[in-house]
Amino acid sequence: AASSMSLGQATAGIGTTNFCTNFPTLSQKYQTNVNTQITNQQTRITAETQKVQTNRQTADATLQQDRAKWASNRQAIYAKLTAKATTATEKTAVTTFQNAIEAAVIAREAAVDAAKTTYRQGFDLLLSQHQTDVHQLLSTFQSAVQTAIGQATSQCASGTAPATVRTTFQAALQAARTARTASAQQIDGIGTQVQQ
Repeated sequence: AASSMSLGQATAGIGTTNFCTNFPTLSQKYQTNVNTQITNQQTRITAETQKVQTNRQTADATLQQDRAKWASNRQAIYAKLTAKATTATEKTAVTTFQNAIEAAVIAREAAVDAAKTTYRQGFDLLLSQHQTDVHQLLSTFQSAVQTAIGQATSQCASGTAPATVRTTFQAALQAARTARTASAQQIDGIGTQVQQ
């Protein structure tokens, strides 16, 4: 991500001899960076959820308008048929036809509504699981960074050679990034799951 700090950027200008002296500033940058990533992810989740709700409301409103238009068109057809019917048998046939069509329309609308509800519930479950997986990935990464910072702080305080602390810190961060990348590749996008 554009906001993520590369290993070279984070440790640029921090030599092995003054690594421990400059480490509080460096660790603060890392913590801020990870917190920013988590905040950005929460913002994306909120935006995704709002977009889904807005799209559903728009689709529902369009469907209601279309259903009203179709009902009006059917009523116009029924009126024309009723006007052409002259005998009692013809009028009964028109009424029977109208009742059969309306029953079929009601059944079809109910089936469409049930399918739409089932789809949305499944989609919501997939979206929620995906968002939980991504949040867990970032939380795990945040914990790994905090552990690396804590270890480096402890090593600096105990008098470990700054070069050793720096090397250990860089290795821990690289391991955290590698684990984050591997975990991210394990998380399926919901697009392929929705299509199944």
